[in-house]
Amino acid sequence: MTIDKEKCITCDVCNKLCPKEAVKYDCDNILIEREKCVLCGLCVPFCPLGALNIFINNEEKIILNQTKGLPN
Repeated sequence: MTIDKEKCITCDVCNKLCPKEAVKYDCDNILIEREKCVLCGLCVPFCPLGALNIFINNEEKIILNQTKGLPN
């Protein structure tokens, strides 16, 4: 999971959507708690500015499209 911090406006959408509470804010800075993130990808399509992406083996993945829903 990557965050383009130049695009991110800390709108809080990803934080509210995350089922694992892996997204946190610290002093107006967004953080992904890697030990909590399960790479479900739920936050990615809802980011209004496209600041979130998932890369696996240096290849961008759109998990929700590939699994046709949330992965187990």
